[in-house]
Amino acid sequence: MPEEWSSEVYSKDGLQMALAIQFLDPVGMTFSDQILARRHRIAHIELFEIYAEELDQIERVAGTVGTDLQFTTFWFPIGIAAILTLIVVPIPNLRVFNIYLCVGVISLGFGIYFLIRWLRNRGELKHYLSRIRERQIGPVGEEGKELKPSDLAALPSVTPTSTPENQQ
Repeated sequence: MPEEWSSEVYSKDGLQMALAIQFLDPVGMTFSDQILARRHRIAHIELFEIYAEELDQIERVAGTVGTDLQFTTFWFPIGIAAILTLIVVPIPNLRVFNIYLCVGVISLGFGIYFLIRWLRNRGELKHYLSRIRERQIGPVGEEGKELKPSDLAALPSVTPTSTPENQQ
């Protein structure tokens, strides 16, 4: 490690962190001061297992919803500007008038199409995420004697017994 690098190892609760920081000022001189690093633990993290199909659906919906809104905000102002130009400004040339009319109508058509797509799909992402959250499995065991995930892994495997209901 270069001389201008400072290295320290911190240990807390059996976790070791190595911290290497280069202390240089704008001119390139080494500082003798050290920067204190404080680590704040996260109380808990919730993890959700999802299927590959769900991940593909989330990716598809998240991409199309944003794109639809962007296209709506692009096409609507163009259509409105073209139509307002036709209303406010007298255009004697029929060809220019028709071009403005076509641009306005087509732009408003695209704007309405993408607006409808965005309105229909905007709650779909929230629906997929809530469906994944609802799939949580609560604690296993009796109240006050819940089993930890490590305890569940240690339980022996048992083959199901055949009952008359299973044989039908």
